[in-house]
Amino acid sequence: MQRFRTRWICEGLYTRTALIWVLAFTIACAYVLAQDSKDTTTSGPDAVTPHQHVYIVYLNPADRECLPRYQERLDRVLTEIQTWYRNEMERNGFGPMTFPLERDENSKLVIHVVKGTKAYKEGERVTSSEKFKQVKGPMLKKGIDIDQEHIILISNTNFNSQKDGDIVTHGWSDYVGGGNHRQGTAWVCDFPWLDPINLPKKSPKVWDSGKFEYSLGRHVVTYIGGIAHEFGHSLGLPHNRETEEEREEHGVMLMGNGNYHFLKERTGDADKGTYLSKPHATVLSSHPLFKRTTD
Repeated sequence: MQRFRTRWICEGLYTRTALIWVLAFTIACAYVLAQDSKDTTTSGPDAVTPHQHVYIVYLNPADRECLPRYQERLDRVLTEIQTWYRNEMERNGFGPMTFPLERDENSKLVIHVVKGTKAYKEGERVTSSEKFKQVKGPMLKKGIDIDQEHIILISNTNFNSQKDGDIVTHGWSDYVGGGNHRQGTAWVCDFPWLDPINLPKKSPKVWDSGKFEYSLGRHVVTYIGGIAHEFGHSLGLPHNRETEEEREEHGVMLMGNGNYHFLKERTGDADKGTYLSKPHATVLSSHPLFKRTTD
């Protein structure tokens, strides 16, 4: 009898222990699910549903205001890039697919201007992570969680001057892009002359970093192309390179050295410009942002 009583007590202890472990596991799972749910939604009643637009964020250092005509210039810049992607997706056989830009009731590009928390000295590096942290809070207050969105973060951090009628510009701000189908950021910069209207212009000369000589139009090519290229990285596109035969037929791949040739056919140079490769177009054809078309 003693043996059976001991066995009953042991089995009871095992059962209670098992129940405790099951209960603890259930609570832990519930906690993890709650945290996951918290991480994938923006706090507040006005949270924006992810992947509705590519958001344009303009970061001013603490001691600067937006560059002249930034609204109209950047509207033209981003519209050119949006149109280029649409044309290239169609050329690759996927129809006129492109990314949607956020626009107001008058169809003007919405640019979220953020005043930064720091002023920068000439020659001081401005890192991409630092810029991201400065805009995250202000954007979250608008219901936009940039950890879940694709954004183009344009910073007003260049130092520009004139010398003998030429423009001299220096920038120490990260110019990069990275992301995937869920979220991504392109970190780029603004210039007072960054405008497709300036593509055909040969003068004034621009001395980039104080030593690399460009015509005005070629500088615009490089930095509009840079936005298109880094935005490609934010969508998850890696670097690639065209063959000689492909270059003869189409030009230079965007995700190769295409940023130096983007819209260059409009500068008056003998240049075929830039194109999107078929593998990259195939990736974008199933991207959440490219399931919508834009007129």
